[in-house]
Amino acid sequence: MVAIKSLDISENGIEVLPEDVFSDLFSLQDLYLKKNKIQNLTENVFSALASLQVLDLSQNAIRRLPPRIFTGPSQLRRLCVYLHILITNTFSMIKSHYFLLCNMVLK
Repeated sequence: MVAIKSLDISENGIEVLPEDVFSDLFSLQDLYLKKNKIQNLTENVFSALASLQVLDLSQNAIRRLPPRIFTGPSQLRRLCVYLHILITNTFSMIKSHYFLLCNMVLK
């Protein structure tokens, strides 16, 4: 089995990420999903990605992040996301993990 370290599926018109879509990518460190049409994320979509360090969700249509969306990727150090609305509980959790947030707009 090949251990994929980086996956760039940006600009593919992706609208939905099934909850188990990344379940076999245990070694994934960098995931780029920018410029898609993602609006909602399930709470466990990234739960299997324990090695994830970089997640780019920028330029999607995401309006909110579920409160415990980043409980699986404990190595996450860089999160790029542009949100129109971000719920307080999610931001507190992100802040406590010392993420570098890029392209984020908080209203």
